[in-house]
Amino acid sequence: MGDPPVLTLRLLLRRTAGTSAAASVGYARVVPIRASSTGLLSAMVKTVEMNITVQYRNVNVLFRSGYDRAVAVSTNQLSGVQARTRAAILAATASALAVNRTATMPEIATAAGVGRTTLHRYFADRETLIHETTLDSIRVLMQAVDEAATEDGPAAEAMRRFITAGVSIGERLVFLFGDPAVLRDIPPVQSPNEEAVITLITRGQHEGVFDPDLDPAWIWHALYALILRGCEQAIAGALPRHTVAPLIIRTFERGVSPAR
Repeated sequence: MGDPPVLTLRLLLRRTAGTSAAASVGYARVVPIRASSTGLLSAMVKTVEMNITVQYRNVNVLFRSGYDRAVAVSTNQLSGVQARTRAAILAATASALAVNRTATMPEIATAAGVGRTTLHRYFADRETLIHETTLDSIRVLMQAVDEAATEDGPAAEAMRRFITAGVSIGERLVFLFGDPAVLRDIPPVQSPNEEAVITLITRGQHEGVFDPDLDPAWIWHALYALILRGCEQAIAGALPRHTVAPLIIRTFERGVSPAR
């Protein structure tokens, strides 16, 4: 019969006792530890049982024998200052890696304005830092889309808000989409959702502002390329940042035909 469809993390943790494991549940990530201590295991069980019950089919457990990593302090336990420091580190990491994909931990610490010890206190290693920056950048992206209110008003105006919102978080976009490897290990449920912009494009077609003969996905891919390239040019200093959104909007709405 196998396991029942609903399991608490108690069962999951007991199964991983004595091994090294990484568990990803929704946006939460438990980094690898060695659960050989009965006391440690009991404490972990008690903590997660108070807050989390998960559907068995949504639990993804990755076993990585011989690999140990310190568990970062839960963001729920951070003070206001610590939370701001963590957020600043994540933002600086996205900006640094958008410019240089090989940026080291010391270089990222410098960009964030913190010492190396502080950086390692929040993120044990570079892999963990990049993973957390990826999830945080997805959050920032989806928040920007929500704030653009793409369901409100005429489609043309909503699209201008969407483009402006995207450009405003240019470093996050370039970090996420400038290198396919960044999102490679992110489960679909956690990946950026294109539904809002596809819906907006379809609405615009019905309103007569976007070509109805084109596939909405094709229009989105063309727009995506414009936004990504514009942000890359701004980061490189090839375009003044304040000109990027208007330039993308003009190109998207008019194409390359001369103004009539």
